Amino acid sequence: MRYRPMQAGLIVAASALVATAPALGQPSPGEPPAPSSPSSSPPDAVPAPAPSAPPDAAPAPPAPPQVPAPAASAPADRPAPPARSTAPPAAPESVSGSSAPPGARLIGHEDTVAPPSPNGFSVGLRGGYELPLGLASSLALNDVVSGAVPLILDAGYFVNPHLYVGGYLLYGFAFNASSSPTCPAAETCNGGLLRFGAQARWHFSPERVVDPWAGAGLGYDILNLTQTDPDGNTVSLGSLHGFVLSFIGGIDYKPLPYLGIGPYSELTVGHYASTVSSAIHGWLGVGLRARTAF
Repeated sequence: MRYRPMQAGLIVAASALVATAPALGQPSPGEPPAPSSPSSSPPDAVPAPAPSAPPDAAPAPPAPPQVPAPAASAPADRPAPPARSTAPPAAPESVSGSSAPPGARLIGHEDTVAPPSPNGFSVGLRGGYELPLGLASSLALNDVVSGAVPLILDAGYFVNPHLYVGGYLLYGFAFNASSSPTCPAAETCNGGLLRFGAQARWHFSPERVVDPWAGAGLGYDILNLTQTDPDGNTVSLGSLHGFVLSFIGGIDYKPLPYLGIGPYSELTVGHYASTVSSAIHGWLGVGLRARTAF
């Protein structure tokens, strides 16, 4: 029976163990509670603070201020400002006439508005008065005729804006001199002047409105004289004819590039073939001319 005290001690130890079993899992008074899983955290749990930057890290730059966008349209009571043009400024106009664009008018330089005359065909018409000079034969030409009213047609080609080459045809109504020995007192005498030939002319300022020009040519001159008796019968008194040289000059005023209007003067010098060799005659003509180019 020596084992009874040992059995009693085992029973007492078991009883103490059973008594302390419900308290397992409970923290001891000085021990912190064990951490719980996220799923089991109570709703009012405070999250752990984010880790702070190290002390030596540079602070982040501040964000730029936000500028409000402009209004899409101007207020109704104020007109919208005019749109700013993006076209480059126009280049200043040159003073010289040669660089002026076609049809441009420069202030203070009114003689530079027209561009050069275009190359191509040109037709002109002249009219005026012709004075006789020199000798017809043994008589002075102004003793045979007192003058003539010519009508002249020019036709040619502008090789370039300066150079014109062409031909001409003249017909003039000649008036017999009142003291002419070739016309009897009881008769009425008239004459007709016919001239044709070729000329070349040079235009000095084709790019300007006022364009002076000069030229020369070769032609053939015919003067026919007639008389009419009181019965109305017309009789030829003869004809004078021969080669002539012509020298001409004038000024074109060009309101348009292809149109020129202005005065001219022409001197014609020649020798009539049926007269003595020393009989040199001439005609001095003045008048107006109009021409066009196309």
